[in-house]
Amino acid sequence: MYTKIRNAITHFFYIYGIKQICFRIDPEIIHERMVRLGAMLGKCKLIRMTMTGFFGYKNKALEQRISNITFKNPIGLAAGFDYEAKLIDIFPSVGFGAHTVGTITNEAYEGNTGPRLARLPKSKSFLVNKGFKSSGMRAGLKQIQKATPTIPLGISIGATNKKYDTFQKQIADLVKGFKQAIASKQGTDYELNISCPNLSHTGKSADVFSTPEGFRELLTALAGLRFHKPVFVKMYLDKTTKETKTPLQIKFERLARQIGIAAVILIIIVLITGTLQGTMTFSKMLLFALVLAVATIPSALPVIVT
Repeated sequence: MYTKIRNAITHFFYIYGIKQICFRIDPEIIHERMVRLGAMLGKCKLIRMTMTGFFGYKNKALEQRISNITFKNPIGLAAGFDYEAKLIDIFPSVGFGAHTVGTITNEAYEGNTGPRLARLPKSKSFLVNKGFKSSGMRAGLKQIQKATPTIPLGISIGATNKKYDTFQKQIADLVKGFKQAIASKQGTDYELNISCPNLSHTGKSADVFSTPEGFRELLTALAGLRFHKPVFVKMYLDKTTKETKTPLQIKFERLARQIGIAAVILIIIVLITGTLQGTMTFSKMLLFALVLAVATIPSALPVIVT
């Protein structure tokens, strides 16, 4: 009953109050003012507690654990809204179960020329044309360090929106951003954003990420970094399932090689051990080793890949 009353009150004030005022003002101005307001409210413990009491909802049935990260509920705020990491303290109080800041780039970028935000009433949607507007990784991490996250906090990382002479230089820029994030030890996970459609300065180099070769080269560069946090990849929305399948399969190539090496080592160990003990003939021992090696392959791996 309380939840229904709360939702009815919230809906009424939004539709007949907040929306009527905010929709008369430029959306980018509203966004900036709301971010400032949220950052200010997040600094006050009493306000956070009050908002948690009003908007908060807990239920064990909503909890789930993914990649060793516990989510209290499945409602998370994706990257793009809090790109300056100023709302980390307030979002848990309004009911979010996860929060991703950014996208943050290695270097600062002031954003594309306007309009950068626009309302599309007929389709009930929103146009975003910020082009990875960012204060830079160093400034972004400093902002994160000021906050006290109480829900899973992801850091979305992308290439700086600037012109690159080569595709390799764009990868190097992304790697620099990841290195800074890893060194800061901030966040519970990282998001690799390779699918922003409005990077006005990168040119065709950004499209290389959508190819199997380019995606493989990028992942190879990131694989050389030492970290243990999960990385989620923001793929291309305008690509079909068939087009994105190959890049996704690339992520499993490394795992497949590791499993293959382990299987070969297992066969050799079993053959040597069995031969020395003399418990079976060589042909039976070889068959047993092969069966054991096949059993090391996860049965769900082909399903996951396809």
